[in-house]
Amino acid sequence: MAATRFKKGWNRAVSRKFYASVCKQIHVVSALSDDIRVEHLLRCLDEYIDKGSVDSDFTDIETVVFTLLQPLIDKAVERSRRARQRAALRKKSKQGVSADIPSVAVDDICTDSADSQSDTDTAGDAAEEVCGLASYVRDESASNVASNQPLSREEKRDMRREEARKRRVEKREKRLRRRHPTSVDA
Repeated sequence: MAATRFKKGWNRAVSRKFYASVCKQIHVVSALSDDIRVEHLLRCLDEYIDKGSVDSDFTDIETVVFTLLQPLIDKAVERSRRARQRAALRKKSKQGVSADIPSVAVDDICTDSADSQSDTDTAGDAAEEVCGLASYVRDESASNVASNQPLSREEKRDMRREEARKRRVEKREKRLRRRHPTSVDA
């Protein structure tokens, strides 16, 4: 019997798991104070997730609770947005759409990371690493789409292990470069 998915009924910008955990936190905190109106906070939570802002009359304690939850909600919304993009990309690549799709995503990733990084050397290294990883993903995706050969479970596992090993080596090299920078100015 296949596992059922509840995807059709969920239309929030965050995952069910995160939403349930925030609701649970609100219920737990409300048990500590009579000044916290659970229904009001839950409505404000829904509005904040949907619109990104809330105009409401909070009590002092509700203001504190909601202010503490806002950064968590913002991170969850962004995380869910990125996950949906990756899922759409996987879906398109599984349907056999041309290999140009991953390159578009790579260009977006490289542009976004270059725009969001500061001018320091470590930020430059991070941007280079993101672009390098993204181009690697594009190359791998293009070769997988071109071959159209389904990989066995062992081959997939070997590929994941090799990719993980490469990431560990790159991370170690980056850490060593950061600890022992070479002096080009002298």
